[in-house]
Amino acid sequence: NDISKKRLRVTLLNAYKNFETYRTVFDQIGISHSEIVTLDPKKILDALPLLDTQSLNRLSNESINNGNAIVDIETSSGTTGQKKRRMITGPDGEFETAFISKLFNICGIKTYDQVACLDTSPLTLMVSFMRALEYMCVRESYCYTIGVDADAHIKTLARLKPTVLITIPSILEICLT
Repeated sequence: NDISKKRLRVTLLNAYKNFETYRTVFDQIGISHSEIVTLDPKKILDALPLLDTQSLNRLSNESINNGNAIVDIETSSGTTGQKKRRMITGPDGEFETAFISKLFNICGIKTYDQVACLDTSPLTLMVSFMRALEYMCVRESYCYTIGVDADAHIKTLARLKPTVLITIPSILEICLT
């Protein structure tokens, strides 16, 4: 629709203006700045090639260097494939918090709940969960690590009396064995 096309055009123009990697890609496929302004942005998007690993890494570095709007960087360890970096702006973080809050609401978490987010150290993923839980105004929320002495940690966790646990299957397995 027209609104989506307008937003896509703004995104393409931003990419062209602020990122050398994208300018190079646009040049390689023969798309100029004026064509981004005048042509159908969907057709331009369809013409863009997938970024290879080197281009993606260059783009990540440009994002860091270009952006005072970047407030966080998420990285993956690469356990499921290639290591990744994701630059996060303030609006990205706010959107993610609202989205996670909606998902938690769908899962049945309510304001009267006491929520424990269980993980191993470091607790980087759980920070975004905590923001979403604060946004929802739950009664209590806390990050909790299950370390080497799992039994002692589980006893301490039991004293906190959470009504909801958020974790991953491998941590749940440690708690149940």
